[in-house]
Order: sequence, then C-alpha cells, then structure tokens
Amino acid sequence: MFAIECRTRRTASRGKPHDVTINPDWSVRTPHDLEAERIAAAFGGFTSCLDLVDRVVPAVRSALGVLLRRTPSPVRRTRDHSGPVGERVRWHVATARSCRCSAGTFPDAGAAAGHLRSIAHLTRQYDVQRRQLTEVLAAVETVWGPFDAVPPRAETVRRLVREPLGVEQLWEAGLHPDDIAALATCATGVTEPLPASYYLGAAYAGVDLDWLRRTVASNPDPSIAAWLAWLTPEAGASLDAVGAWLELGLSRRQVLALVERTVPAQAALDLAAQTGRTPRAAARDLAMWAEARTLPSVEHFRLLDEHGLGSDYRPSGPAIDRVCEIAARLGAEVPRTDLGVVLAIAGSVPEVERLLARGLRAATDLVAS
Repeated sequence: MFAIECRTRRTASRGKPHDVTINPDWSVRTPHDLEAERIAAAFGGFTSCLDLVDRVVPAVRSALGVLLRRTPSPVRRTRDHSGPVGERVRWHVATARSCRCSAGTFPDAGAAAGHLRSIAHLTRQYDVQRRQLTEVLAAVETVWGPFDAVPPRAETVRRLVREPLGVEQLWEAGLHPDDIAALATCATGVTEPLPASYYLGAAYAGVDLDWLRRTVASNPDPSIAAWLAWLTPEAGASLDAVGAWLELGLSRRQVLALVERTVPAQAALDLAAQTGRTPRAAARDLAMWAEARTLPSVEHFRLLDEHGLGSDYRPSGPAIDRVCEIAARLGAEVPRTDLGVVLAIAGSVPEVERLLARGLRAATDLVAS
C-alpha cells in the first residue's frame, strides 16, 4: 500500500491524497469505483487513478524484468572505423519516441543499460506520467529492494569475474549474478576468472552459446574466451574456421589473419600431408604468411623447403609491400604471394628488383634461373 495524489483535472499540479494497493497478481485497489470513472471518462471526465491502473502499473510490471536484471537489456555494440583516431566502440539501445536515446549512442554497456532503466526513458517508452511512474516505482522498491543495489547473491559469483569490481560493472550493464553463473559455464575448461568483456559479449553479441562451449574447450583460456564471445557471423567471422584453427594451436592473432583471408583449416592438413610437416607446424607456417597478407600454395612451400626456408623463415609484410611497389613500377604483373616467396629466396629487396628486371614473373621461375 502507498499513497498518491489523485487529480481530477489533467492540468492540475496537485490532487487529493489517498491510498492505493497493488496486489500480488498486479490488480489494483483504490477508493474509486473505477468502472464508474471509466464511464465518466467517456463523457469527458478525468481521474488520474485511471491512468495509474490502466497504464502506469502495467508499465511498471513490464519494466520490472529489466529493472531487476531478470530480462536482458535491449542493448548492442557497434564498432565505428570512420573516425580520425581509429576504431570507436559505441553502444545502442532500443529507442523510445522523443527520448534522447533515439538520436545518440552510449560509450559503454553500463551507460546504455542504465539509460533504459531511467525514469526519463521509461516515461517515454510507456508514454506515462512521470510523477505517477516515480511514485509506483518507489512503492515497488519497498518490496523488491532498491533496483540499483547489487543483490547478496553477487558474492557467490565474484570469483568468476577477473576485475575487482566486475560484478558491479556487469550489474550496471544489466546482468544479474545468475546470468554470470550461467554464462561462466559456457567457457568450458576455463578455471581462471573471466574478464567482464566475456560476459558482455556472451550476453549481448548474439554468439551461439553451444558453439562457444565447444570452441573454448579446445583452447580454455580466459582471453580467448572473451574474444570468442564477441565473434558472430555478422562480424565477418567463419565460426567453424575459427574453431578448427584454434584446435591446431594457433593464437588469436594468427587465427584472425587466416580467417580474414578465408583460409580453411583443411589447407593446413593438405600442406602437412604433402610436405611432411605436422598439422600444427603447417598451420603456423600458413599463419605466418597470412599475417604478411599472402597465401603460399603447397608448391610455394616445397620451393621454400628446397632452399632451407621452410618453417624457420618469417615473412615481412612491409618488405613484401616494397617489392610489390617495385614490381608495379617496372610493369611486372607478379602476384603478391609470389613476390614474397621470391624475396625469401633472393634474400634482399635489391636482388628481387634485379630478378624482376631480368623478366622473372613467378616464384617458380627461380627453379629455371
């Protein structure tokens, strides 16, 4: 039970106070004959209690899941690469008409989710009177507890989050301690605390949690798990390829280089079968060349092996860029990968330039030279 001021004119700033009771089934008791008030309203009458019963209380009931972190907050993250200082991460929310969120974004998940729980947003989302909404929410808090207070349950999951105030950060971002416990089980095999970014990704990025479980199991590392939690097909990642490359023991950087070039893990198995490498060694060799934005074939690797440059050589992307520029200047149409292999065997940029000037147009030309 709580008291409100009941207004009988829309323009009135104050009204006559009386008690209101919200029952466990969300029905509402007031001193009014509400059916009679509805009839009066049809003929132009007004009582603010009709809005309270028909609109404000249902709005509070609907919003309670987000306020108590029992319903996921409708937030999402985007990356903007158009600015002058590189990548900028922004957070978006499900907007409400005439609310400031319809024209802007937020710097982090906590700010975005916090806005969704604000009186200003809820008033516009449900199109209700601010004062009544504030009064009802205050009454509900006396029963459910303060909406912004982290519940005692948080202490049981604090060990699952790496950051000292990670549980509080995640609560602000709309995640309940029960969500933390459930999402931690998706990081199969990880025994250390997970970073807060893992939980945010698993909750809000739309990643397939079954895939996440399987893939983390092949490389149970907290940082890898956090990275995987943000990988989705929409982010341009081939999820099956990511998992397969991780199973071959590659680092996140190496996997990204290969996935960006759409290299299937089968390429490592083929290279291993035809050159005598182990699958892991073949995967590492392919990744080294992919990081230099090249993709040697089995024939290229055989040529490198013949010159004693197999798994020991480290290709340089900038150096390959230089020989690409020289080839363009000389009018020599030679694929970038071939130029990289030629540079490895020739040993220096000037020597590659000399070979190009003599007519070399493919790495296999070195066999005949």
